[in-house]
Amino acid sequence: MAANTNVTLTGDQNGLIYDGKKTLTITNSYNSNVVSLSGSWSGTKEGKNGSETTTVDTSKINIVVATTTSKAMAVTGGSKSTSIYLGSGGGTARGGTASDKFFGGKGEDVFVLGKGDVVGDGKTASTGFGTGDLIVLEGASLSNLTFTDKISSGKPSSVAIANSKDKMTVYKVDNNTPLHIKTADADFYYGVDGNKTKVGDATGKKLQIVSGNDNEVISAATLLAGAKEIDATKVSSAIYLVGNGQSNNISIGSGGGTIYG
Repeated sequence: MAANTNVTLTGDQNGLIYDGKKTLTITNSYNSNVVSLSGSWSGTKEGKNGSETTTVDTSKINIVVATTTSKAMAVTGGSKSTSIYLGSGGGTARGGTASDKFFGGKGEDVFVLGKGDVVGDGKTASTGFGTGDLIVLEGASLSNLTFTDKISSGKPSSVAIANSKDKMTVYKVDNNTPLHIKTADADFYYGVDGNKTKVGDATGKKLQIVSGNDNEVISAATLLAGAKEIDATKVSSAIYLVGNGQSNNISIGSGGGTIYG
């Protein structure tokens, strides 16, 4: 019978289990809320003559699973492309120097993305991204972001950040969960209503509508219920704009249209 290849980490990494190949599992007994894939760790594993001390090179780990813990974990990838799975306690997933993939849990998650990183696998809609989660785009400004709705095989894609000549592309997950995004110079929501892009600031006080079709009815209550300022000056079509029950300051675009308070 083959020996168990699992390595139980010791010392400061007590409560972490490495499968001896590529996966690190964070258990509830881990006494910290931080895991960073750097350096070497000590641990024990079952050898031919019983338990033996071994050293784990963290650069070989490229999957981190925090789904078995209820703690809010802060996990940082390393030099190898890493898939990070957060658990019910939420937490922060931060990419390393390679291209990384992040998957959220039931808690409120923060995804810190660099160039080439992605929330999800870039192919399916199973990302774990939900209300209360935040995407932080390091090194990006609002001016070098491109927003698009990417539909693949009839299903919404994952949130993805595509790197091309310092441009980052944000793909929408679905039509129900607005994305809270933070760049170096902006903090805002990005949502999709049909195929129309709507942007609101993260304070919930301002809604900017950047596109719409002639005679389309756009409801501020649906898009950002707490917004007091509604800016549709970038819309060139004649739209019907409906307020949200607040004392709104509404600006319409060059296409004109009808405003309902």
